[in-house]
Amino acid sequence: MFEALSSEVLVGGSIIGISALATCMGYAAMVRHRPQPRPVDIDQAVKNAPYENLSNVVKIEPAKR
Repeated sequence: MFEALSSEVLVGGSIIGISALATCMGYAAMVRHRPQPRPVDIDQAVKNAPYENLSNVVKIEPAKR
């Protein structure tokens, strides 16, 4: 079956096939194990925000009541 192919063609084809397989398996491993983002409660995030770190970046005025 392989008599008609030279050894260079067999080795080259094997290297290309193994490289393609490794690339596909690496991609599949990354996609499959990607963590799902947790839902964020906007009200809780705003209440717990570290506004004291923004004092030198944004001027924060007290709320008017």
